[in-house]
Amino acid sequence: MKNRISQKATILVVDDEDMLLNTKKKLLDPWFNKVYIANTPSAGLRIVETENIDLMLVDHRMSEMRGTELMKLVHKIVPVLPIIMVTAYPDDDVIKAFEEQDFDIVEKPYKPEILLRRIQNLLVARYLIKILRALAAEVPDQIDPEMFRNLGKKRQNKVLHYLATQLQSKRLKRRA
Repeated sequence: MKNRISQKATILVVDDEDMLLNTKKKLLDPWFNKVYIANTPSAGLRIVETENIDLMLVDHRMSEMRGTELMKLVHKIVPVLPIIMVTAYPDDDVIKAFEEQDFDIVEKPYKPEILLRRIQNLLVARYLIKILRALAAEVPDQIDPEMFRNLGKKRQNKVLHYLATQLQSKRLKRRA
């Protein structure tokens, strides 16, 4: 499961229960470049403001503020930051936020491999978005999002893999 994307990724975990916070850090440390932890939402916000975070893992029920409130504040600072909300109680607050914003939900109790796979998928999606932005900057008049949306998942993956390969080979040629 470990790949170049995860090896370079920086993760922030926010949870006000120290035992759970440290357990998540121990789980994530071997897989990612850097794992920051914050035991309050305000500490998490300070890290988002000062560090280059690739993904956030946030508990929903915290004493200082709900995870959904934290997520809104974070997205004002970094609008495209992927966030995974961890909750044992997906209440109306979580459901409403899920409908309005872009984040993923993992329900407690969860299997560690499921959480790692979700994180990996979001990191890969973020990486592919960066690739598509780079491509769109090079050929802005030739990109039609509707055409891409109508492809099946397998074909989309093949196209994205091809684009990533082509952009990588261009980068290597420029360096030579």
